[in-house]
Amino acid sequence: MTLARVKYKIFADDIHLAYSILEDFSLSKSKFEQIIRDSKDRLPQDTILLFIKPYIVLSPKIVALAFYYALNAFKLKINISKYLDLETLLYLSGSRQITSVIENIVWLNEPQMLICCCSTKEENMHLIDFPVKTISPRKVHINLKPDLKKISSLYDITEEELKSVTGTDLEKFFKLIAFRMSLFFAENSRKTALSSNFD
Repeated sequence: MTLARVKYKIFADDIHLAYSILEDFSLSKSKFEQIIRDSKDRLPQDTILLFIKPYIVLSPKIVALAFYYALNAFKLKINISKYLDLETLLYLSGSRQITSVIENIVWLNEPQMLICCCSTKEENMHLIDFPVKTISPRKVHINLKPDLKKISSLYDITEEELKSVTGTDLEKFFKLIAFRMSLFFAENSRKTALSSNFD
């Protein structure tokens, strides 16, 4: 199986990712939901599996960053969702709207799927094997081809913002998305602090 494994040092934490892009498979909505449920039962607390539209993922590091913020949201008890995987998707999209996240980020009946295992522990990377074998794609690869127009739309990135940042197009997008995630985390922290002051 073609599988990419990467490790990122994000601030003081090691974030491990294993991912593949699956193609040429047949998967109904009910079977997909069953795979998600079965996968969750096998996962330790600090490990998630994501099933994402591949063209909206700028880079694996962006997914690692979203996972990092989601983990810390749970540690600080400022999480929006009850589930770490959904919290990661909220950070990945920069939205509090679960329906918007499912519509824009989560794989649903498309020809390609990015499946990604995220964990603080490298030994948990093998947990990606179960859903991949269950989905049984005919083609598997690791070449991300982000659609910058769709990513711009998802994050509301303007031409003016892109002009204000230095680097290649991918570097500019990475900086702007990472900045949005940090603001999203700060905003959630502030809202939680304000609401607890009124309790």
